[in-house]
Amino acid sequence: MSSTSQKLPGRMLRVYLAVTTIAIFMAPSSAWAIPVAAITAITSLTGFAAAAVTFIVNTAISPAVHTEGWHGGASIISSKPMRARSIAPIGSCTLPAFGPFMVAITTGDCMAPVLDDRAYLIIDKRMAIRSGDLVTLRLRPSASGAIITKRFIEAYDDVLSCAQNNPSSRLDFAISDIEWAYRVRSVARNFISACWTMLVATFSPRTFNERLGIYR
Repeated sequence: MSSTSQKLPGRMLRVYLAVTTIAIFMAPSSAWAIPVAAITAITSLTGFAAAAVTFIVNTAISPAVHTEGWHGGASIISSKPMRARSIAPIGSCTLPAFGPFMVAITTGDCMAPVLDDRAYLIIDKRMAIRSGDLVTLRLRPSASGAIITKRFIEAYDDVLSCAQNNPSSRLDFAISDIEWAYRVRSVARNFISACWTMLVATFSPRTFNERLGIYR
């Protein structure tokens, strides 16, 4: 995303604050309550819409990430005891994003029935990755460069341990081989649903907090 696109939501926020302040000082009585509320709501929606358009335009230029099918079977690097059941996000990603969110589209059935082929993943680059969460990660070019989604199990020393469902197996990755790894916040059926999920998560940060990798 260009620097201009990144500054756009900040500019809209400043406009919102200025309009809201002027409206409050100009309102002589409760008769202005409804117009002020309307102006506030419209300004907020305008700011969000501007940010959404920026995201969609950038996504159109550089389409949503596609995760790859990964059927490598078990590849356990170590049998050392578990060290962490929750880890911070790993690395930094420069792919198109809507604020802290990214959208990825799955390929293949290695995580079925939890994830279907061509499901839309809403990825949050801020949230801790917990045991049972779905995690989307990108391997460094020296380790194939694949973008894959698995269920996070644990981390110990320099190893990230994950699992897949089809075939059922455990996969260990050296953290030095991972370019970035982020938690999947939610799953949607299409791009519009994904955008709606990001909107809700923006205004209600505590929503979409389930451990999606766990069977129900």
